[in-house]
Amino acid sequence: MNRKVSSRTDGDMTRQKILTTSGLLFAANGFSETTNKSIAHAAQVDLASINYHFKNRNGLYQCVLSEAHRSIIRLEDLTAIHQLTITADEKLLKLMEIIYSHAFEEHRWQIQVLSREILSPTSNFATLLDNEVLPKIQLIKSILSEVSGIPIDSPTLLPCLISSMAPYLMLIVTGRNQLTPLQPLQKIPQHQLVNQLYTFVLAGLKAVGKQELYI
Repeated sequence: MNRKVSSRTDGDMTRQKILTTSGLLFAANGFSETTNKSIAHAAQVDLASINYHFKNRNGLYQCVLSEAHRSIIRLEDLTAIHQLTITADEKLLKLMEIIYSHAFEEHRWQIQVLSREILSPTSNFATLLDNEVLPKIQLIKSILSEVSGIPIDSPTLLPCLISSMAPYLMLIVTGRNQLTPLQPLQKIPQHQLVNQLYTFVLAGLKAVGKQELYI
């Protein structure tokens, strides 16, 4: 029994090692320039272990893209918020508390991988959209719709989505160690930053809802 558990743990460690190493290489060199052989060498694993855990290079790259996107926001977290029996305004606050709890973490290779894929999409981009991006956007739009009163399928909600998420995306793109005008934000206590941005986003959603006569 212990031998089975140990074997499973070793396998999980190897899989994660391959995932992290390949993420760094994909971020630095791109998908087309990163071979399984170079990944195996950098991760210090045999070539067969990549196919064992990920089937092929496309399978590995798709997992890397998903892992990168999950570092920004997790579908499980959004689903949990969506299912809470609280007010729409409280759901919005929960959403912002969760996403900004990761805002100043390092996402360097994750952001680089996603940026490469967005700017020069491979055949794996559709998988990223279907598995990670679109389901998350739908849940976030649902919360914004509840707060603003704007129907979830209304084009008016899309600018609200962009405005609501833009500060967070700006923070994770710049990173905590980058010398930018945003760096002083790290001196603000997290709860204070979240409350300030929440107040701004909430007021904006309510105002647009009233402007469009949904509230």
